[in-house]
Amino acid sequence: MKEELLNKIEELKKLFTPYKRPTLDTGQLEAVWEKSKTTLVLAGAGTGKTAVITEKIQNLLAKGVDPEKILAITYTKKAAAEMERRVQNKNIQISTIHAFCYKLLKECEPKETLEEIRAKFSTGRGFDELITRATKLLKTIETRFEYILVDEYQDIDEDQHKLIKLLAKGHNLFVVGDDYQAIYGFRGSKVKFITKFQDYYPESTTVNLTHNYRVPKNIFAMAEKVISQNKKQIHKEIKTIKKDGTIKNLSWLNEWKEAEGIIAEIKTLDCPLEEIAILYRHHKRAEVIKVIAKMHELPHSTDRKVKNGVSFLTCHSAKGLEFDTVFLLDNHKKSFTKKNMDEEEERRVQYVALTRAKERLYLSSTQC
Repeated sequence: MKEELLNKIEELKKLFTPYKRPTLDTGQLEAVWEKSKTTLVLAGAGTGKTAVITEKIQNLLAKGVDPEKILAITYTKKAAAEMERRVQNKNIQISTIHAFCYKLLKECEPKETLEEIRAKFSTGRGFDELITRATKLLKTIETRFEYILVDEYQDIDEDQHKLIKLLAKGHNLFVVGDDYQAIYGFRGSKVKFITKFQDYYPESTTVNLTHNYRVPKNIFAMAEKVISQNKKQIHKEIKTIKKDGTIKNLSWLNEWKEAEGIIAEIKTLDCPLEEIAILYRHHKRAEVIKVIAKMHELPHSTDRKVKNGVSFLTCHSAKGLEFDTVFLLDNHKKSFTKKNMDEEEERRVQYVALTRAKERLYLSSTQC
């Protein structure tokens, strides 16, 4: 309880910490200053996409655009909170797509409609219902938004695509994403909405962010080798700014030996525990190491709620995060390509996992 309270205080501090605006590179500036009505920004891992989308908003405000006519859609609540912290303008609507739909329906539909939708959340159908109802409503009304910005565009599904297209009709659309990081196919996301963006928006302009500031050169080269095997994607030339980091291959007899070895290695690292992550493709793969971590009284968390603790995360949960040191369990084809799985998406999952590392990457595997 005390730990959760301390973490909440830290989160609140972030909200009131002045945001230092970044210095943008040529590609980022091109994206921010792009004047096309519809723009796709292809932002690879570590290329500064969050900075670009927030600076785009600042640029619109500097040009005199009414903040109430700007809508920024993010994939998660956490991303929305971070964008709000950076933009510092309460008149701009920054929210997840579901929160936007809820607010729209609240403004335009009778109270009974919302109560009906809320009742469906317990069955898991509430979120889909929000999108469907909001899309239907947008066919009959005109919203106040003239500028629509969408983050993590590679993660949208069919219904979200229809809603965004309606919102953008006759207005300005600015989307940021990376098809290499499209890993939510199991939720209905369609990578085609970013790879075939110009088919859906023929008059659009594409801007590429070409410099990776997060991942060391040799680690990024490993990630690119994995992703280059995919055929249905947009080829990118991304340069890494950092020099080589540390890559270590660890092999163990079994998962028990692996767990003991990894925790022993963690204890030797001159690195804050919150800057260390243990990543795995499936929850089951981390069961043993979680038991051993508890035995060694190693502070850890599976949801990043423990400050000064190692993060235990699935590759999907790690998306959007970064750590000085990453231990990736089972970084081999067998782990990331299983029966009935989309091989290209599995490579994207592997790519996401590899590109979380800022300094050190440990690749761990077991013989049995």
